Amino acid sequence: MGRMRVLAVALAVVVGAGCGGDSSVSSGGVTSKAVVQRFAAAGLEAGSPRAMTAQDFGIAPMKTDDATRFLIPSLGSDSGGRAFVFDDLGDLAETKQVYDDAGKESGLLFSWTFANEDRGVLVQINGDLPKRKANRYRDVIADL
Repeated sequence: MGRMRVLAVALAVVVGAGCGGDSSVSSGGVTSKAVVQRFAAAGLEAGSPRAMTAQDFGIAPMKTDDATRFLIPSLGSDSGGRAFVFDDLGDLAETKQVYDDAGKESGLLFSWTFANEDRGVLVQINGDLPKRKANRYRDVIADL
């Protein structure tokens, strides 16, 4: 029953997000793949980067074509994060909200989300990563 509630909350956010003004953002040439490369260059775990499929978006809306999935091997064989680059701040905020709301509804769905709105970048990372380590990913995208 809890999962259905999380999905209902996610759906409500997705449906309600269409209201309001659009706000374009310039990524300044930053791509999701480049974000993941920056993580690796900073000594962070960011293995096996690949373009995201529809399934990789999980409960989040597919509001961008520029999204990269990466692994954090210390968390397990299929655990890691996602890097997104958006053209519209509303789409970024909507996607972040879906992940944040899911984590509030269930500890099993908790994840870290960090945004650099100036570049239209959102990063979502498995919530099992300790906060201190997660904040290192936040710091990298803050400096884009």
